Amino acid sequence: MNYLLVLTGISIFVIGILGSFFLYRLTRKLIEVIKKILVNQEEIKHHQQQLNEQLNKNQEQLNKNQEQLYNYISENVYALNLRLESLENNYDPAIKYLDNLRRKQIRQDNLGQNYLISYKDRSVLFLHNSYYHFYYLAKSLRKRGWDAVTVSYEDPVNGVNVNYYHGEDINLYDADPVRFKQNITSFFEQAKNRFDLLHFAGDGLMSFFPENWQNEQPTDIIEWKNLGKKIAYTLSGCNSGIAQTTFAQWSALDGRIVCNTCMWQDNPQVCNDEKNLAWGKKVDTYCDLICAETVPALDYVDTNKTIFEPLSMCLDPDFWTPELSIPEEFKVKKNQDEILVYHAVGNYDIRTRDNQRNIKGTPAVMDAIERLKSEGIPVKLIFITNMKNKEVRYIQAQADIIVDQLNLGRYGATARECMMLGKPVICYINPYELKQGHQLACQDEFPLVSATEETVYDVLKDLALNQEKRLNIGQKSREYAIKWHSADACAQRYEKVYDALMAGKSLNPADLGLY
Repeated sequence: MNYLLVLTGISIFVIGILGSFFLYRLTRKLIEVIKKILVNQEEIKHHQQQLNEQLNKNQEQLNKNQEQLYNYISENVYALNLRLESLENNYDPAIKYLDNLRRKQIRQDNLGQNYLISYKDRSVLFLHNSYYHFYYLAKSLRKRGWDAVTVSYEDPVNGVNVNYYHGEDINLYDADPVRFKQNITSFFEQAKNRFDLLHFAGDGLMSFFPENWQNEQPTDIIEWKNLGKKIAYTLSGCNSGIAQTTFAQWSALDGRIVCNTCMWQDNPQVCNDEKNLAWGKKVDTYCDLICAETVPALDYVDTNKTIFEPLSMCLDPDFWTPELSIPEEFKVKKNQDEILVYHAVGNYDIRTRDNQRNIKGTPAVMDAIERLKSEGIPVKLIFITNMKNKEVRYIQAQADIIVDQLNLGRYGATARECMMLGKPVICYINPYELKQGHQLACQDEFPLVSATEETVYDVLKDLALNQEKRLNIGQKSREYAIKWHSADACAQRYEKVYDALMAGKSLNPADLGLY
């Protein structure tokens, strides 16, 4: 009996030992499996991250390829259109006198669905560069399926305004005046059959032909209108159809006369009541759409065919991005605690009076900077003039504070670019309107810090001493610029305006649902 008990005890002990051994082995196996699973998960996560990065690169390349393919197709479709028109005209000369709608109907009858390659529903020709605005607007419209093209007559290498341009789709310039005239004549004949809207920029440049620019009744514009086509115009500035007297009255509503700071006040060849209003009358006679781009409702700008909010002055958010990489040659030297203040005036020499005053208030900016320095505030002024626009963004992107202008009452290109870069911008805004009840839809959203020549010191000091405030305003600047000035946002609004214009409907923003 005792023997059996001992034997049983020994058996249980052995079984316990063996069980513990197997449990230990099993536990080790489980730990190894778990380790492998964790390692595999990390590898999967890593591979997934690599895959996502590759997918993003592939998507970027796909987008580029799609754009290249679209441009290629557009060019070839245009060539096919011209060939088809030539064949149609040879087949029946009467066809060339038909409007685009009737041509579409004839092609549909003869070609069935294949006719769709011919005419696009929406078409616009942007004539003369408006800085880079038309260039980016046309690109965004093409993404929406438009036939949109920018055309320039200026020398692309030595033109007086070439620093401000980013390119164009077609350049008709030729140093030989005979060939230059031939280029324009040939293009005008093609444009009549291709585009339904002519949108031009440049005061006094309402014609395809330079010899017609001073003509009160430009024959090509009259012909364009007789074909049932439309014309749009983007203002150049405060003298575009507005008397100097009227603009001075508007600025006086806020207790100041802006014209007293302007170089052109006493230069009648550039700005005077008769000249400004004569141009306004011509615009009113021939143009179906006026893009005021926040200019106040004064004189000939105050019409029911004017869009006052940003519509054509647009930017590419990816070109002016807060994450912009700065090439070594454009890096600004600064001390670690220095605050960079950017201020720029294009054509500074010809826009500044003998007393050094100009419409941007440059002397007041410089005086404020020197005063702040004397108080021990580490500010450094970066003053720029006549730098290539494609390059100046590298300087703007390094600035902590931007000063646009202190007198005009509205913001300009520097403010638009630097808001898109996510910078705090100081810019004098006149909140008043001569026209009762008129108010810009975008004005309540301005992220701009308003200042005059008299207050710029205080405003600069406040921003220089408050980094968090600068960052907060900069973020709001980027958001505002994306909403109101990004090329895609402007293209979307432009399309609504175009459709209403072509349908003969009201251009009232409320009716169009623009904002």
